[in-house]
Amino acid sequence: AFKLSAQVTAGFSVIAPVPNCNPAVYSFTNTSTGTAPLTYEWNFGVYPGVNSVFKDPGTTYLGCGPFRVKLVVTDATGKKDSITKIINVFCSPSANFSVGANAGCVPFTANFTDKSIPGSGTITKYVWDFGDGYTSNIPDPSHAYSIAGCKNVTLVITNSNNCISDTTLNNLVCTYPLPASNFTSTTHTACNLPLNVSYQATSTGGSGSFTYQWLFPGGVPATSTAINPS
Repeated sequence: AFKLSAQVTAGFSVIAPVPNCNPAVYSFTNTSTGTAPLTYEWNFGVYPGVNSVFKDPGTTYLGCGPFRVKLVVTDATGKKDSITKIINVFCSPSANFSVGANAGCVPFTANFTDKSIPGSGTITKYVWDFGDGYTSNIPDPSHAYSIAGCKNVTLVITNSNNCISDTTLNNLVCTYPLPASNFTSTTHTACNLPLNVSYQATSTGGSGSFTYQWLFPGGVPATSTAINPS
């Protein structure tokens, strides 16, 4: 008597992530049929040879581009069948930017330049966070800082495949209060000339060291650049 066996037929479906950007985790659902037990040999298109023998495997694609996924199925009688499908993983964008001058007294305007790489597709959305509660959605914004302090700046981009990337530069923009000029002096009046007066600078604010320009109308000398002149 002849014993009929079912034809072995390889098949699988692909479950792709959303968005489909590298690194991308893929799952494969086996739909193969044939005389049990069936055995499986998978190649995911990255490394040669057999990459998995599971019925419904998964893998992570670190790179982007097209990949050939092949399944070879063997049934209980030794018959084989295979199927190959091509999947395409989009390249993720990479957010990056630069800033011009990034320190000064308030009000201070910083100019930002987008240097992002779009990956597969084009950049369709920008979200800037300037670290002081203000945002922008244009590629190369300028922002005026009115509160002193160092601020983190973040850029989030989305490309035409809905792939997202972000980057943050910590303490990127530092602003300082405007310097407030002030001083004290010794004797203000005298009955006899010459009147010798010593001055002490008590200026505050700003950043770094101060430079000084004193003016003494009618005095000798008439000017000084010392911190505490006489």
